[in-house]
This record gives sequence, structure tokens and C-alpha cells, in this order.
Amino acid sequence: RKLHLPGRGTIIVRDEGPRDGIPVVMSHGWTVTADLNYFAQYAELAKTYRIIAFDHAGHGSGLRPRGRVSVKRLSEDTIAVVDALGIDQFVMFGYSLGGTVAQLMARDHAHRMAGMVLSATRSRFRTSDLRVWPAIMATIAGAIRSAPQPLVDGVFTRILAKRTEGLHPWGTFQVSQHDPRSLIETGASLFNFDSTDWIRGIRIPTAVVITEDDDKIPAKAQRALADLILGASLHPTPGMHDAPLVVPETYNVALMQALDSVVSRL
Repeated sequence: RKLHLPGRGTIIVRDEGPRDGIPVVMSHGWTVTADLNYFAQYAELAKTYRIIAFDHAGHGSGLRPRGRVSVKRLSEDTIAVVDALGIDQFVMFGYSLGGTVAQLMARDHAHRMAGMVLSATRSRFRTSDLRVWPAIMATIAGAIRSAPQPLVDGVFTRILAKRTEGLHPWGTFQVSQHDPRSLIETGASLFNFDSTDWIRGIRIPTAVVITEDDDKIPAKAQRALADLILGASLHPTPGMHDAPLVVPETYNVALMQALDSVVSRL
């Protein structure tokens, strides 16, 4: 359904499951949409929980802010969504980029979060082998802001065609809605993200679903994040970075165990 966020705009929000169920806000990964990331999880989670999902700014049908988009901005958008829905406390589930959003929210809005589930994410994205990426992406984003829109659209269309080769037409449509400038700015912020100095202070119930065969975020880095969070439970599951889409039958088992672990500690 459409939801108006004062001062931000109108956003499309998926709100499913029992109204008296514990709200679970689902924060998706970079360059995908909420539905593309989680379409194979919705039905299972909605049997027990009230699930809230929406596209982040610049992604799919998400907001199109005039200002710069960052992980911080995405966390504030998320708080605006739960405020507009009248939800006081909720469990945050963050995947990849969504995991950084969840970590920031646990730091800045801990009184609103009943618990947190992280998956396929890490505490530090600015690793030595990626240290130049934030600057490169910021430069590209600046160029997109000043470039003629037809040129930007043409380049994005060509990149999209290569990235989505073999993807189901529905999936191609999902990513075709992205805003290139916002997407690149989000990437620059993501690769600058580092929570290692403050994540140890998080005190809300937390579970970490580890994608054991992840080709983007090594399982070792995911475990290192879990080690930094007091009392975090571990829930390993086979699969690469696209595990929720490709092997939902095993991923969903681990995810439900993680949510149940968090809820049991509320």
C-alpha cells in the first residue's frame, strides 16, 4: 500500500501477516529491491510475524530524495516508515546493505528496536582491497548529477542489460526502476561503513544468519561481526550471497530459527 512520509514523500510498503504479530522490518540489499531480495521469505515469515518491507531510496519504487543518499539516510527513512505505520517497537532484519542499516538503527534508535537479525553483512565494508571505491563512486555520482538525463538513462540501460542477462523478466523490471545516482551514492556510503568502534555497545537481542558459501561477504567476516555483538546467536546456512532467492528452502529454516531466538530473549 502507499504510505505518506511527512517531509519525505510517498512510498509503497508491503505490510503482511497478523496485526497482533511481532513486527519484523525487512531491510534489503544494495542494487536489488525488497521483493527481489525477499519474495521467497514473505509467505513463511507472515505465518507468524507482521512483516514490513519497502524499497530503499533510489531502489525500485523507493523515495527519490534530492539530497545525497547514504546508509544514515536509509536508517532515518526506516524510522519514518514505522512511525507512519504507528509501530512503536519492532525487530529489524537486515541483509547485506540492510545489515548496515540495521546496525545504525541499533545504535541510534535502540529504544525502538526489540531485537535484530543480521545476515550476509559485516561490520566493516571499507576493507583494504576496496578502499578506493567510495571515492570512485562519489565521483561517478557527481558526474551523474550534472550529466544530461538521456545520457544517464542510456548508460544505465546498457549496464542493466548486461547485469540482468538470463534473469526472469519480473526481476529485470524490478531493477530497471532504480535511480542510478542514488544507487551509486548509496554504494559510496556502504563501502565507507565501519561499525567496529561502536557495535560492541549494542545490547539488544541479536541473531546472525551466516551464508556459508557467500561470494560477496565471506563467512569469516560475518562471524567476526557476530563476535563483536554481545550474546549474538549464530545460524549458519548453505548458500552464496543470493541464498534467499536461490536456496530458500534452507535459508528460511535458518532465518526462522534466528527470529525465534531473538523473540525468545525479548
